[in-house]
Amino acid sequence: MRPTALLAVLLPVVLAVSGCGIRSEPTGAIPAFPVQLVDGLGRTVTIDHQPQRVLSFDGGLSRTVTAVGAAAELVQVPAGLSATDTTRIESLRPDLVLLPAGESAAGADALSHTLGIPVYVASYGSVAAIEHDAGQLGLATGRSAAGGALVARMSTEVAALRRALRGRPPTPVFLDAGLLIPVPQTQLLDDLLRTADGTDVAAGAGSSQPFPAARLRAAAPQAFVAIQGRGTTLKSLRESAATRTLPAVRSGRFVALSAIDLTDPGPAVVATLEALARVLHPGAVPSAG
Repeated sequence: MRPTALLAVLLPVVLAVSGCGIRSEPTGAIPAFPVQLVDGLGRTVTIDHQPQRVLSFDGGLSRTVTAVGAAAELVQVPAGLSATDTTRIESLRPDLVLLPAGESAAGADALSHTLGIPVYVASYGSVAAIEHDAGQLGLATGRSAAGGALVARMSTEVAALRRALRGRPPTPVFLDAGLLIPVPQTQLLDDLLRTADGTDVAAGAGSSQPFPAARLRAAAPQAFVAIQGRGTTLKSLRESAATRTLPAVRSGRFVALSAIDLTDPGPAVVATLEALARVLHPGAVPSAG
């Protein structure tokens, strides 16, 4: 199940993206347009001139554009606008459109042909995919240096986290979408848990019904991750007979994250990883701030 919010450097960074292979990004001075990108579908996207109006249908890509310093070029997406409403899209006069992962190559090509402008589809499924988009959108917006610096920083921080966790056994964790309903499994969530050395005790259980309390107690999760705003807090877990004896609850190894943190975080994926690692492996990763 993919989330509803569905996700070229100057420095010598090599980006590995699932489905796109491994690609060395150009280094040196900021390139003159036109530039060629490779999007999440492996499509070559040519941008002839620096975009002035970027229309993004993907939250993670919007956050990436902002992170490379091109927030001023983002066009406000009117409520209810879809990528199939070409007439309304044309009225916004974009010169680059960004689509979420899951869009087909045929659909992206058709939209690009109809509008006569480049269309970029997000990568999805891993931290490396998000890094790839950061580098590519740095190029796309004429911010190659900023994009390269962003990717380098992300790569460095993720590598440091991996070193800090090396040799530690995976920690069993329960991810609660609210009312003990498991957070839907996605490729990105799986990658986040692997990178942070955690194992989902409810993996394969589905995400439409509450996870049975007896099974949850038997699984004995050592950490508990909740979605913010869904009513689950450490206090409520400690007050419930169904959860108060869980090892995670008794030890206080609990963190609440926003839904975006786990579905479409953009460059903030590194902060999400660190938050997960801190609750899964206390003391291994320094506290934020």
